Amino acid sequence: MKTSTGWRRVAQGVGFIIGLGLLVWCISVALSEKNREQLLQLLDASVWQVSLLLACSAGTMMFNGLIFWVVLYPVKRTSVLHMSAVNGAATLLSYTPFKLALAFRVLVHQRIDKVPVLTIGAWFAAIGVLAVAVVAPAVVASLAFGGGTPAWWGAWVGGAVVCTALCIGLAAIFSGDTGWVRLKRMLTATRLGLIVRWLDTEHGRRVHAGVDMIAHARASSAAGGFRIADILVQAVRVRVAAEILGLEMDWGAAMVIASSYFVIGILSPIGMLGPREAGAAGVASIAGMSGAEGAESIMLVSVLVSATEAIVNLAGGGLGAAYLRIDRWLFNRSTDTESESLQAD
Repeated sequence: MKTSTGWRRVAQGVGFIIGLGLLVWCISVALSEKNREQLLQLLDASVWQVSLLLACSAGTMMFNGLIFWVVLYPVKRTSVLHMSAVNGAATLLSYTPFKLALAFRVLVHQRIDKVPVLTIGAWFAAIGVLAVAVVAPAVVASLAFGGGTPAWWGAWVGGAVVCTALCIGLAAIFSGDTGWVRLKRMLTATRLGLIVRWLDTEHGRRVHAGVDMIAHARASSAAGGFRIADILVQAVRVRVAAEILGLEMDWGAAMVIASSYFVIGILSPIGMLGPREAGAAGVASIAGMSGAEGAESIMLVSVLVSATEAIVNLAGGGLGAAYLRIDRWLFNRSTDTESESLQAD
């Protein structure tokens, strides 16, 4: 087991180095002579434009904190401020290798919030399902319709509402005690006896909590609304960055780039640095949205977004760590009782 863990850490470390290599490559491309004219546009950026970039990064951090809080709400109530602090600190740790951000979230929610590890996994899975219900329609609408048109807005927001409602409806069938029994009967009919026996344990019940989260109509609807706001804010951020660099970009292209940037950052096993910038430019190029300027200019936009986001994440992570007082609870188990005072109904 120790050997396996050691190799896993080596692989993650190598992946992190690869990610840094990708970031260096992205920056070198962004700073190339071909993009020099666009880079000079940075000198003419107004205070309003820079402030809006920073505000959008702060907005996406805030919305993601709210999403974590509201999805957990049906099974465990915590303070919004506490959840936002955890999200801020974890977002800062997302730059590091070894999945430290994930480990940090699990540690905090298990130790302070007293949420079982399996329920934490189900909670994160529920957030992922609800995110797909919003991001997928955004990408499809942007590829099918002109960005910013009524058809685009209708396809995106309407599609997100329908997909979220389908998730809630499907989860409702298998939620609660009745749904739990229904799920076991269905699995029994498919002769998955091992899974059925596991569902009958306390571990199975803890994982099933994720279904209860999605089935909570108000919580999941709120999460969908927050995710729509989050993706929209990220698209605004991309458009502002493009405007600063003197590039023309419509809402459709900005939405595809923002969605790709977000999804790659979440899924990347080697950290956020590098894969997001290169991946977003690649997706925009494949989708035919890089325009006359080419994928290199899209990469330049992504690098600018990442640079301003890092400033906000550093500030938000520092404030989150200070609020949580990790110096008191991370190394001293005797303070667990004090930490519980952070919770609020």
